[in-house]
Amino acid sequence: MGLEYVPGMYAERNELEELAKVVGDANDIIMSHMRSEDNSEIESSLDELAMQGKYAPVHASHLKVVYGEGADRAKEILNYISEIRNQGIDLTADIYPYSASFTG
Repeated sequence: MGLEYVPGMYAERNELEELAKVVGDANDIIMSHMRSEDNSEIESSLDELAMQGKYAPVHASHLKVVYGEGADRAKEILNYISEIRNQGIDLTADIYPYSASFTG
């Protein structure tokens, strides 16, 4: 899923929850681009994936820290993911190894 892009950006929470149930029933995994990669919205985007993770394993594609936030912010995000995983949510992520990003 690409929640930051059309048409995924229009998906509502209840729709994603129902989709997650179907994926979980099929013993599959949700691979999703986060709804927002803006520094101030990374946690809320991870929370949205964690909600889906109540029903199926979830994977966040292209996790990155940009805009000069650096290693300290990356540690905060990794700790946040650890907190989610400690709640029993099977959440993984891959990294986006670039210092800047833009889709326009």
